[in-house]
Amino acid sequence: MEQRRLGLRAKPMIVCPDHMIGQWASEFRSAYPNAKLLVADDDNWDKDNRRTFINKIATGDWDTVLIRNESFKMIP
Repeated sequence: MEQRRLGLRAKPMIVCPDHMIGQWASEFRSAYPNAKLLVADDDNWDKDNRRTFINKIATGDWDTVLIRNESFKMIP
């Protein structure tokens, strides 16, 4: 978040282990309650919503994008 504040990073993405996505999201929200966080969990990453979600990542002004390792591997 400090790098984002200083303008060194535009849209940081955190790739975390699949089973820890919920914990990462809750810890991040507790550390930075005002940050705009986009989480690629099972609800957002189902087959029908993938393209929409990728477009959200590309066009949104997110402070951080949090994505599971397996989901990250699916991005071309």
